[in-house]
Amino acid sequence: MIPMLRVSPVCGVAALALGLAACKFPELAPIDEMDAGGDAGEGGIDADPDAMPCEGDRYGFAISNVAHCDVPAATAALDLTNVAAIDTFAGTMTSVGGSTAPLPGTALVPQTDGNMIRVVSATSLIVPAAASITLRGENPIAFLVRGDAVVAGTFRLTGDLLQASGPAGTRGTCAGGGSGTAGTGAGLGGGGGGGALGSAGGSGGYGSNDVTNAGQPGTPLAVVSRSPLAGGCAGSPGNAGVTPGAGGGAIQITAMGSVVIDGTVTAGGGGANGGGNTAGGGGGGSGGMVLLEAGTEIRGTGFLTANGGSGGGGGGAGGNASGGVSGCAQCATPTVGGNSSGAGSGYGGNGAAGGTGAMAGSNATYAGGGGGGGAGIIWLRSASVNFGGLVSPTARTSTL
Repeated sequence: MIPMLRVSPVCGVAALALGLAACKFPELAPIDEMDAGGDAGEGGIDADPDAMPCEGDRYGFAISNVAHCDVPAATAALDLTNVAAIDTFAGTMTSVGGSTAPLPGTALVPQTDGNMIRVVSATSLIVPAAASITLRGENPIAFLVRGDAVVAGTFRLTGDLLQASGPAGTRGTCAGGGSGTAGTGAGLGGGGGGGALGSAGGSGGYGSNDVTNAGQPGTPLAVVSRSPLAGGCAGSPGNAGVTPGAGGGAIQITAMGSVVIDGTVTAGGGGANGGGNTAGGGGGGSGGMVLLEAGTEIRGTGFLTANGGSGGGGGGAGGNASGGVSGCAQCATPTVGGNSSGAGSGYGGNGAAGGTGAMAGSNATYAGGGGGGGAGIIWLRSASVNFGGLVSPTARTSTL
């Protein structure tokens, strides 16, 4: 059942029975027909009418990451029943049957750091329990809802291979140290460092007993903030270019009413590939970013996760090592690093989850393992946070 909206001080008694439709927003100043005395030379016609109100002004609080006049008009409810995927670059949604349609009320707008964010504006948001929606595309996404947002199904923004940043989560600063460094060495070399966002990645293990060829871990954000909205960083390759895991994506759900999560919102980092006979494992990707903000309340019994992916195992005489695993969507348990391919090669490091940090890949006489990915960021912003589900890593909270 969709929860009832909190009645604002400007609502009449009838709003208790009729909901938001019976509730009037505060009166806005009328637009001047002309300036007092008129403008000289213009026949009294106003050359500077009062600015029209923007859609974002209606929320009653400052929306994170989106300027109030960049919010598209909300004209309809967004019910994601039978939707399988959303592309944050193209602004489209794909049905379970494979047909594609434009997202309603959407725009690409700049954040303060210059990176673009996909905004979707609606009067309400419904993700039913049977829905499992994969988000892809390079842009972070913000659902801005003038009523309530209810997620009973799944929003999945888990990192994969071959991506600089996870689905729906470009992060421009990954090249500045967030991804760590690659393993080096000609032959049996080092594993790649794990990616970072809210917490550090794990270092790669060294190979051939050479401490200089291990990849360095990714460094986390110096100041953890809810702005700009950005995904986690990919890990770095093993010494022979072994593919790392991508960072998790980035999603924001802002509601004028309540945000209710009884399903799953996950932005886990991706697991890395394992090394071949002479290669170090790739580093795991870090978890991404989940931001919820609500004018009334954040509640629910579901899962909010941004765990790190694990590193790939190092190669040795036994053939190819196994890869790491993406961050767990419904647990606070670190994912285990990839196995080595034989005696003398290293294991991949575990990804960060819960209160446990990313682990380093193990050192070896053959190739080293890749480091695990760091944790992402969960941020809950509301005057009332009553979420009783599982959150990993620990959420940061703030009021409106």
